[in-house]
Amino acid sequence: MTLAKLVTNQVIFKASQIWGVDLRVENQVHTSWTDGKNSIPEMENSAQRNDLRVLVFTEHTSSDSGNWFPKFVNEVNSLPISELEIYVGTEVRIKDFSGGIDLNEDVEQLSQVVLASVHRFPDKAGKPIEFSNINHSSSVCDTELALMSAAIRTKRAHIIAHPFGMSLRRYNQKPTVLHWEKLIEVATEHEVALEFNSKYHQDDFSILERFIDSDCLISLGSDAHSIYEVGECSKKVIKFLGL
Repeated sequence: MTLAKLVTNQVIFKASQIWGVDLRVENQVHTSWTDGKNSIPEMENSAQRNDLRVLVFTEHTSSDSGNWFPKFVNEVNSLPISELEIYVGTEVRIKDFSGGIDLNEDVEQLSQVVLASVHRFPDKAGKPIEFSNINHSSSVCDTELALMSAAIRTKRAHIIAHPFGMSLRRYNQKPTVLHWEKLIEVATEHEVALEFNSKYHQDDFSILERFIDSDCLISLGSDAHSIYEVGECSKKVIKFLGL
């Protein structure tokens, strides 16, 4: 699906529109097909109970996921028709500093929404480095920024998931204002959405405010791995904005 269509359907949206958009969206969900705890129907039922408008299934995939992903898509598409707008998507790893993402071509063709994220840092050959071998004294934020920026420039992903999430959660390093400004600038230039993620960013709404001030494209995701997490991000954002 094109980015323009996702904006038209208000799956993602310009930050300046946040006051007039129906924010009952969940743009990052994982099921028992990979590392989630619940099935596709269970996650869909949770979205219905939480009165969501949009639900995007974003299963983890890689370059070797082409065999099982069509079955996953078929199961999502077999869900009963309702007022809930359901989309099929995937979350993939940014694998190198050239902007390569670990995305199978067949998966890409079947996905309406593609999320790219930093889950590991690569060496010069693109091989993931063990967490214990990362130099904590260096700025991991610089590394994460370089990886995200490179992936944005390729425009193969609609959304950068949990930006700086690895720096924040794994290494307890907080990006500076300049880090955010550089990321927002490249994302805005290339029309790629940045995700506000309630699991990685928690209640740091200064990140969301920074997005709003810049008028970049925004996506809301909870990184939901169970029925109890579906819709968490949109609830927090709606409460914060007083809507």
